[in-house]
Amino acid sequence: MKHTLRIAAASMAVVGLASLSACGTRASDSDSGSASGSGADSVKTDFGVTKDTITLGVLSDFSVVYGPLAKTVYAGNQIWADQVNKSGGICGRQIKLVAQDQKMDTQLANTEYASMKSNVLGIVQLLGSPVISSLLPQIEADHMPVMANGWSRGYLGTPEVAVAGTPYDLDEINGLQYLVGQGKLTSGDTIGQIYMAGDFGENAAAGAEYAASQLGLKYVGKKVASTATDISAEMAALKAAHVKAILVSTGPKQTAMVATQAPSLGLGELPVLVNAPSYDPSLLSSPAADEVMKNLLVVTSLRPFVGDTDVQKTVDSAFAGVAEGSSPTQHALIGYANGQVLGEAIKAACADGDLTRQSVTEHLRKLSGVDTEVTPTLDLTDPSKPASTQSLILKPSKEDGGLEQVKDFFASDLQQGYKP
Repeated sequence: MKHTLRIAAASMAVVGLASLSACGTRASDSDSGSASGSGADSVKTDFGVTKDTITLGVLSDFSVVYGPLAKTVYAGNQIWADQVNKSGGICGRQIKLVAQDQKMDTQLANTEYASMKSNVLGIVQLLGSPVISSLLPQIEADHMPVMANGWSRGYLGTPEVAVAGTPYDLDEINGLQYLVGQGKLTSGDTIGQIYMAGDFGENAAAGAEYAASQLGLKYVGKKVASTATDISAEMAALKAAHVKAILVSTGPKQTAMVATQAPSLGLGELPVLVNAPSYDPSLLSSPAADEVMKNLLVVTSLRPFVGDTDVQKTVDSAFAGVAEGSSPTQHALIGYANGQVLGEAIKAACADGDLTRQSVTEHLRKLSGVDTEVTPTLDLTDPSKPASTQSLILKPSKEDGGLEQVKDFFASDLQQGYKP
C-alpha cells in the first residue's frame, strides 16, 4: 500500500487513488432548524451540521493532472481538522471531511458536487480552474462557502468562493519584476510563455503580457492543453523568437518537458519561471532534475513546506501520519491555510448563532488581517478584489517539499497600472 489518506474524525479511511471517487462518509442526518451542542446552545443550521459534527467537502483531482499535489493539499486539510478536533472542535462539534476525486473532468465534478452538496456545510478544497469555473453557478445558487485551490482572477466577484493568496496574473507581474531586478532580463529582451488553456494559464498569460509591456520586454505566448504530451512545436517557436526567459503556467508534466527540451534547443541556460501548480518535487527525481535545479524559480504566494513558522512546523511534523507513502509538497500548507480561513468563518457564524451556509459565507467576507503564517496577510472583505497582492520567490531544493525561499513577500509597483 503506497498511499493512505486518513479522513479526520471519520470512521473510514481513503485508501489508494482508485477508491477516492467512491469514498467518504455522508452527513445524511444533517440537522435543519436549530441544533444544540457544547458551546452552541441554540444554533441555526441547514446543511452538513449535526449536534456533534460539522462536515466539509473535498472535491479534487487526485489522479490526473494534479494527483500528487492534490493529495498533499488534502493532507494539509486533514492536519488542520485534526488540530481543531484535538482542541475541542468548532462550535462544540468535530470536523469531518468527505472527499471525491473529480479527475479534472467537469462533467464528473458536477455530478459529484450534486451528490455531495446536501451533506456538507462548505468545501474546504475545490481544485482545478476548469472545474471551479464550471461549478460557479451552482455554488452561488447553493450559497456554498468554498476555499478554491486555484489562484485565478476568474473567481473574483463570487462571495462564496475565497482564495487564500494572490492571483496568477499578479504573481506573473511580481515574478517578471524580480527577474528584471536581478538582471536576468533587460529592456528589449523577449520572453516566452507556455501556458495552459483555461483560467489558470490564460490568467497568468494576461499578467505576464502586461508586465512585459511595462518592462520593455517582448512577449511570445504559446497555449497548450492541460493534458499535452508534446510541446516540441511550442518550444521550437520560443527558440525561433530568441527568448531570454521561459515562463511556465501549466501542470508539472509540461514543466518537465520544458526543462528536458530546453538544452537541446540551446535554451538550457535561461531562467524558467513557473507558477506553484506547475512545480512538483518529483521533478527532482526525473530526467529533468539537473535543469530544474539549475534554472527554475517558482513565483507564488505560498511559503515552502519547510520553514520556521508554527504552521510549517505543525504540518511538517504531522504530514507522515496522514499521508503515508506520499512525498510532502508546499501545497500541504495551502490545505492547512484553507482550513484556517474557513474555520474562522465558521467560528464567527457560530458566535452569531447561525451555522447556515449563507451565514458562514457572510462571515467569510468579514475576515480581514488574517495571518495564516504561510500566505500573505489576507483581506477577504471585498469579493471583487484579491485577498492579497504579494508573492515570494522560491527555488528547487533537496529539503522536504522540494523548495526553499529566495525572496520574501513583495508586490511590484507595476500592479498599480494593471487593469485586468
